[in-house]
Amino acid sequence: MEKSPFPLVPLHWFGFGYTAVVVSGGIVGYVKAAATSVTFVGVLGLRSYYYGKVMPVGLIAGASLLMAAKVGVRMLMTSD
Repeated sequence: MEKSPFPLVPLHWFGFGYTAVVVSGGIVGYVKAAATSVTFVGVLGLRSYYYGKVMPVGLIAGASLLMAAKVGVRMLMTSD
């Protein structure tokens, strides 16, 4: 069996941190408000902007935007 020329995917610690923030926010939201719906980044960002509160809405929106930027940059760098 030949070895693949591509290395294994390295661990992405920022991705793990982002996942932990999103999961913990979802758990806290479910426990506090019995919420079961999914909230999108745009709604979170607007709510944070209008009310001036960063935690937890702005944190989730900011982390989501950073992860989207990271994925976009990586896609642009690896495109042929």
